[in-house]
Amino acid sequence: DHSLAACVRELGCVYKRLCNVPSAELDESSQRIPYGVSPLGYLQAGDLENQASIAFHMVQGFIPEEFDVHLVKYFLPRVKVFFDVGANIGLYSLVAAHDCALDARIFAFEPQPECCRALRQTISLNNWENRLTLLPVGVSDAPDKLTLHLTGTGSSFDNSFNDNAVLPTVEIDVDSLDNIVKQQSIERVDFIKIDVEGFEQRVLEGADGIIKKFHPVLFIEIADRIRGRQYRNPNYARTLQWLQERGYKTFRSTEDCWLKEVGPEEEQEHLAMYLCLHQEAHAADIPKMAPYAKEFRRKKQQENPQGVHLFLRRAKTALRHPGRVYYKIRNKIAARLA
Repeated sequence: DHSLAACVRELGCVYKRLCNVPSAELDESSQRIPYGVSPLGYLQAGDLENQASIAFHMVQGFIPEEFDVHLVKYFLPRVKVFFDVGANIGLYSLVAAHDCALDARIFAFEPQPECCRALRQTISLNNWENRLTLLPVGVSDAPDKLTLHLTGTGSSFDNSFNDNAVLPTVEIDVDSLDNIVKQQSIERVDFIKIDVEGFEQRVLEGADGIIKKFHPVLFIEIADRIRGRQYRNPNYARTLQWLQERGYKTFRSTEDCWLKEVGPEEEQEHLAMYLCLHQEAHAADIPKMAPYAKEFRRKKQQENPQGVHLFLRRAKTALRHPGRVYYKIRNKIAARLA
């Protein structure tokens, strides 16, 4: 179903095309973005031709970052205010809009213009204008104007994250979450997801006030190093230490669908989401997370009775030199199942 606003925009688009208005002269609201049905229960707009895009996978029936989405869904029935910082086209904020209580408020922070266009249309398609607020600004530790380096799937204020590749840029207004909460008259914050491609320490420092006051669940993408890139995060240990000093336990979401408690002394060499739970505010939830993750693995094993795919992912992750040994294990399993 379309909202009235979406229908009016669509009529305007049709009228302009009947008048032979060139595509280049159509304003953003008139340029329709393709959309399809998400397996998570809502309509999803985005680049359906690009196999690297989240929208492409969604309308094909696949859920990107499925285990991470599963972890977030555990908390959503109790969440009244959800922040999605670095929303991209809105995977997590859309899941929140779909699963949270009817009186919940969801805020998506995304400065990249193309992502904002897709997310605006998705909000409109699902009639979520009064539920999900898109703020087209960047988030940092203070008001400023920063250069955003644009890539298709991971734009960043820190271009070393992309190995200092030559990328198109755009100047973006940024502000801190502490300031935005005051400006928007937000009285509580229950969940903050952060995916800002190496800029997470600045975002956290700008949210210090609300983190100390509300102790929200934090779900943060953090990398120490990234396989295949020269990037090294100078703030990796500092970020984990910063969270510990504020009373948080940090759990890394692993590639084989486990939650592993980690500290600042432990290095890692790939991007991962970190579930951060306050030791007092979430004391009842912390012991429940391992069984909740186990239930997800059990479900996936039931979908694939031989468990070959999950086993191979765990083997490949665990082995330091996966190449030859990995394929040897795979061939042995395949022969046994043949």
